[in-house]
Amino acid sequence: MNKRKIMVAGLICLDFTPTFPMDHVYDFYSVLQQGQVTHTKGLTVSLGGVVANTGLAIDRLGGKVSLVAKIGDDSLGDMLKQQLLDFGVGKQIITTNQAATSYSIVIAIPGYDRIFIHDVGANDYFTQNDLPYEQMQEVDIFHFGYPPSMRNFYCDNGENLSEMLKNVSQRGICTSLDLSMPDAGDESGSANWHQILKAALPYVDLFEPSIEELALCLDQKGYLQRKEY
Repeated sequence: MNKRKIMVAGLICLDFTPTFPMDHVYDFYSVLQQGQVTHTKGLTVSLGGVVANTGLAIDRLGGKVSLVAKIGDDSLGDMLKQQLLDFGVGKQIITTNQAATSYSIVIAIPGYDRIFIHDVGANDYFTQNDLPYEQMQEVDIFHFGYPPSMRNFYCDNGENLSEMLKNVSQRGICTSLDLSMPDAGDESGSANWHQILKAALPYVDLFEPSIEELALCLDQKGYLQRKEY
């Protein structure tokens, strides 16, 4: 029986996570005081973003997967690409000199929810034209994420997003769309997500937002008010 081929495209980054000892009791606000040194024990460097998280999970489960994303022409990009190649995937990762490779600094203090300090980098320069459409005759499922974190997919009312999904769907491929949290304080948070989703969702078979992501997209004011309580 032939395995179905899954293409995962969208955001990719490197995650840098300092290790806080679990046997120590932390006060979150004292850890982040200005001018203070807080000691950690080690650093985890891992792949992040939908392309790595979902794509590598499919690969580890025995699926047939191809990955499509954009990284910078820099040392972080070399590190990211090597990690993908170590898994035997990542041959369709595109390198650009328009921006640096995306990264996140993950502050994971025991007892508290994580904080992500994120630079979207080259992800902002990924467009629908970066997809290898000529190779899609072998693809059965197309999974894309995260448009709220990729500028070309929320600007112009998401024209890039809807056109990409339309082009893929018309090839008879099952389409899957995942969201991320828009940043309420920047351009992605002020985008017209009602219009973006209205244009894109007719070409989506599987839609996987969290309730928080969907609430922030469709009712930002109400979501932020409820979050205060």
